[in-house]
Amino acid sequence: MEPVDPELSAWFAEETRSRLERVGAAVQGAADEGPAARQRSLDQALRDLHAMKGSAGTLGLRGVARAAHALEGALSAVRARAATPTKIELDALESARSRLLRAALDPAGEDAAAVLPPLRAAGLLRARDVALVDARTDARAAAASDDEHVRVPAAQVARASAAAGEAWALERGLAARAAEADGMVRALESARRALESARRALGPARPWGVAAEVLERVESVEASLGAARKDAERAARGLRLDAEALGGAVREMRGALEGIERVEAGWIFDRVAAAARGSGARVTREGDGVEVERAAAERLVEPLRQLVRNALAHGVEPAEERMARGKPGRATVRLVAEATPDGLRLAVEDDGRGVDLAAVRARAILDGRLPPGAAASEAELLALLFARGFTTRAEVSPEAGRGIGLDLVREEVARLGGRARATSRAGEGARFELRLPRRAAAARVLPLRCASGLRVLVPVGSVAAVELRPRGASDEPGWAPGGARGDERWRVRVRGEGGELSLAAVAVDAPAEVALRALPRRARAAGPWRAAAVDVDGAVMLVLDVEAAVASRRVNVAVARGAELDSRLRRA
Repeated sequence: MEPVDPELSAWFAEETRSRLERVGAAVQGAADEGPAARQRSLDQALRDLHAMKGSAGTLGLRGVARAAHALEGALSAVRARAATPTKIELDALESARSRLLRAALDPAGEDAAAVLPPLRAAGLLRARDVALVDARTDARAAAASDDEHVRVPAAQVARASAAAGEAWALERGLAARAAEADGMVRALESARRALESARRALGPARPWGVAAEVLERVESVEASLGAARKDAERAARGLRLDAEALGGAVREMRGALEGIERVEAGWIFDRVAAAARGSGARVTREGDGVEVERAAAERLVEPLRQLVRNALAHGVEPAEERMARGKPGRATVRLVAEATPDGLRLAVEDDGRGVDLAAVRARAILDGRLPPGAAASEAELLALLFARGFTTRAEVSPEAGRGIGLDLVREEVARLGGRARATSRAGEGARFELRLPRRAAAARVLPLRCASGLRVLVPVGSVAAVELRPRGASDEPGWAPGGARGDERWRVRVRGEGGELSLAAVAVDAPAEVALRALPRRARAAGPWRAAAVDVDGAVMLVLDVEAAVASRRVNVAVARGAELDSRLRRA
């Protein structure tokens, strides 16, 4: 067997430990949570097991992959019941999870088949999940690490990058305060000169004119204004110097991070292509040199591997069927990376049979997702492939059938601020595409101020036009973010894949680059927002998810919910 990249082995160990810790937490909480909360927790645990299973299979750890499949089946059985799992079942799940963790971290020393006995004793093991092989036959010796390199966890790189973004925002704040201080200097000097001009117009003290005491007081105030101007000037100069020094430090920090926080798409493809090993399919690559943030790259490996496995399980025909259709007997899976003006596009394409839209429609009707006889476009049917629990497979196998894979892809890409979509050509193949913002930590945006009080940031790459609406115009100026309406004089047209949307705004500021903050989970349901940012004055601004806004044809968030979101982000 081919040796496994030591970095890939280390990544698998780190990811597996983290995933199985979450599975353990879900199992422990299953006895105390209500039915709805328990199902949500177990849904996430199933996604983690599904992802781990795929990673183990990619590394050739077939025994570990099948053991994960067995535990996934047991957990699915528990999740399907409304009743609270028994202590015997929970103990069995935890025992199997612990044994799976040991087998995954040390496949040469722990037999993955040890996962089976506790599940069998609790009546949670199904016959179709027993087909485990000895994990020892799949064990691979990990090569020693290169002493010249230090592996930095992606989470730490992300935190350092976020800290650099916060420092950058602080530098912008200092520069703004310096500009305000310069304005104060000019105002004080203007007041001093006006007072000096008035004093000269009054002339010298005379018995019949202005008293000497009054002129002395005017001169004293004039001198005080002069002194205050000099103090303000020194303060402004100090703020400017601090802002410049901090800016230099931030640029140096960001430059140092650049090398470790970005990798080429080829790094991802090296890890994804292994998912096709043993399938007989040919893997081609395009765009290996496209740069991707390391934190995002590591999180994209499993979604892309899932898409490759999905193509092999659902899309690619057997060689005999392909040749009967006039195709080469060997299928091709194509990995694509492309830099776009406002982000990154990654895709997995295959030259298989394409998506069976009739089967998708039939399953959607059977599941109650689509009323019988209801019209549904091709795009709507393809979008169902990413729905939770949706599958066209009648039988469950280690490769497919539980409806978890593409749901996992959608959720992981959404966490990165991106979107997943599918296109298909009957008899020719399918394409699954992930679209992501170029930087997860920063974005160039157009700030809008709305009558509702919300401050909305629109990604510059999505802005089609900014128009001034004449006062008194009777035409509809566009949807008002926040729901409240006022004297909106601006109309900003944004363009998404599904068309255009017109946004109404009271004011439009100059484009700027902002450091992004993740939205709290509950806040994501408040409207089509993908992130947040904090202005130099501490005000919270929301970054518009243009695709979601265009799809819904409006941005209609209640003002109260916007205020609640604002306060929640301030506490974050």
